[in-house]
Amino acid sequence: MIRVKSIFALGFINKWSISQRITKPDTEVFCRIFILNLLHHCKQASIMRFSLLLFLLVSNSIWGQNTRANWFLGFNEKYYEDQRHPMLMNLSRTDTVFTAIDRDINFESTMATLSDTSGRLIAFTNGCAIYGPDFEVLDNGDRINPGAVYDLSCPQYGYLLPDAAMFLPVSSQVQQFYLLHLTASDDLSFRIQSERLLYSVIERNGNSTKVTEKNIPISNFPVEGFAVTKHGNGRDWWIVVAERRTNTYHIYLLQPEGIRLVKVQSLGPPMSDISCAFSGNILFSPDGTTLARSTVHCGLVILDFDRCSGRLSKARYLPEIYTDYKHIDVAFSPDSKSLFILNPGLVVYIRLYQRLLFRLDLNKIGTNISPLHQQYLPLGVAPERISILDDSTMILTETNSKPVFHLITDANNKTDTIFFHPNAVKLPVLNMRTLPYFPNYALGPLENSFCDSLTGTFSSPSISMQWRISPNPVLDHLTLHPSVNSSEKYHVEIYNTEGKKVLAFDIYASVPTTPVDVQALPSGTYIIHIFNINNSVHHTFLKL
Repeated sequence: MIRVKSIFALGFINKWSISQRITKPDTEVFCRIFILNLLHHCKQASIMRFSLLLFLLVSNSIWGQNTRANWFLGFNEKYYEDQRHPMLMNLSRTDTVFTAIDRDINFESTMATLSDTSGRLIAFTNGCAIYGPDFEVLDNGDRINPGAVYDLSCPQYGYLLPDAAMFLPVSSQVQQFYLLHLTASDDLSFRIQSERLLYSVIERNGNSTKVTEKNIPISNFPVEGFAVTKHGNGRDWWIVVAERRTNTYHIYLLQPEGIRLVKVQSLGPPMSDISCAFSGNILFSPDGTTLARSTVHCGLVILDFDRCSGRLSKARYLPEIYTDYKHIDVAFSPDSKSLFILNPGLVVYIRLYQRLLFRLDLNKIGTNISPLHQQYLPLGVAPERISILDDSTMILTETNSKPVFHLITDANNKTDTIFFHPNAVKLPVLNMRTLPYFPNYALGPLENSFCDSLTGTFSSPSISMQWRISPNPVLDHLTLHPSVNSSEKYHVEIYNTEGKKVLAFDIYASVPTTPVDVQALPSGTYIIHIFNINNSVHHTFLKL
């Protein structure tokens, strides 16, 4: 039997008395924290279940969408076997279930999931491989993000990069979907850093799900991260990639036909100083109209975004937001009107640390961002990452492994108070930095706009240029054919399925056919990337 009195007393006293600037908890906030704390007390071997009916009654939760219903957390460590092991957390319409995973699938940082509208798990990744709902590697889903960091961290930790993977369906039927995933480099000065953006393609056919393409490069430059939002037609996806140590943004569009580069823009502060190499994060607001980019030593940039044209504009800069702790994380409020800024400061009091949490009201910012509300967190509480939990609540993870989540309730509040609740959600396992990086799945079309209709989706400010390749399969020479006559110069890169570049050269679209000698390549599958500043196309071919 659950000891309700004990839980009530401890939950109320511990979670409320040390909360910042709170004197009278409201019923909704208390019910959320009370119900979430039952997680810690309702264990049943490998599965824990409890009713969330009250939680759902008091909150119009975004979990009702169910496409965000599955999270993974935790990783195996033999010295902490009772507290450190991976688990699946499913938040569905009626209850929450924690399921222990009896596999060597670990989640130190990287985690992405894909669920259908009923909340059923379709696929997930920890940055090392792509798995199905049975926790087995999908056909051809092994060894994504190959390289030095993969060798360092897989499988014992999972990939060591937060916000490094995201699933994107290309249609409402979710029969085919893309996994965007970042590779990383291990820099001694700047720790683990994002390096290149890749994609893999997963297809469903009846009960079969397999990876049809894998480790295909999108970017050929060092990236600082990527952000995704829905196109104004409500179906396609904009992908914005920030180039490291520059103010340049590469803007791609994912459609059923594939991913293509639409434009490249440079705006805002130059970001060229060496200290700018240590990135924070980049993300869109839930409504898709604002992009935030944070860096540890080079401040915060806010940009407006047009979901129809894919155009960035109106760069606003706050250089003062930085931290000597070598980490910063930002997240928009659920209503898209505020930005929370985490870890921009560290105050030490005799071996105890205290951090600052900022909130920026986006309705009050001009060319120079101001004002900021600043609030100290309790001594010893050190959140590292922050994300949206539901339509009024933010969730935060701890820097060090702890079996807790912190909460910010009433996250849409605009007063000079951040309702921060330390250790509000008890977990059955220790968790590190793992939080999901979901796009705004539920964002619909921009009604009564020129891009509301899908009939106009395939237009682009750039010149449409496609290339054909033949023969496929190929034995000795691959031929490239431009679709129209043009004087534009293109760069060509060929990768093997491990992500290693095996050939690179320049060609001109004015040449009707360009032969490529592939005789020296080992037999296998290869990806060819043909691109310039305006256009980008990928093909897969088989070398016999």
